[in-house]
Amino acid sequence: MPTSSSEHHSATRLFGEPGDLGLPAQALKYLNLVDCLAISITAAGLGAIAWLVAEPPVREIVLVIIALGLATGLTFEIRMLNRIVVRKTSYTVTRDEVYIARGLLFRKYVSIPAPQVLNVEIAEGPLLRKFGLVKIRFTCITDVEALGPITPAAAESIRSTVLSAHARALHDT
Repeated sequence: MPTSSSEHHSATRLFGEPGDLGLPAQALKYLNLVDCLAISITAAGLGAIAWLVAEPPVREIVLVIIALGLATGLTFEIRMLNRIVVRKTSYTVTRDEVYIARGLLFRKYVSIPAPQVLNVEIAEGPLLRKFGLVKIRFTCITDVEALGPITPAAAESIRSTVLSAHARALHDT
């Protein structure tokens, strides 16, 4: 799978179109695991508080509500939302721009001129590493935009493309 698209230029793209590339399949597994951990830890914390604070007739009701919330959260987040996030996140990186499109109901389209990117940071934590993924952040004067999780090869290709565009712009001035 290609990691950047230098043939596709921003002049031919209508704002709001999807990018040329999407997140890898491992991204869904990573997002599912992160959400399982977050939802389970939250439910365990709420359950512990309910166990310690609530009296027996109310305690059981609160624990059942927490269990239902856990089941609903895991089902909704993993079966639906994460799939949508992975399917509806796309990007294109060229010598001219970094273009990221994401979202289904609330769509966000970001177009950053590549020469205006000051830094490209690649981050990899233990869970990302387990899935062979990284996250990449683009730093500009006014904002920081993140993309990922993506493969390390894609991140390195993106980094190289964007930083070479930045260097070329500095050299041309």
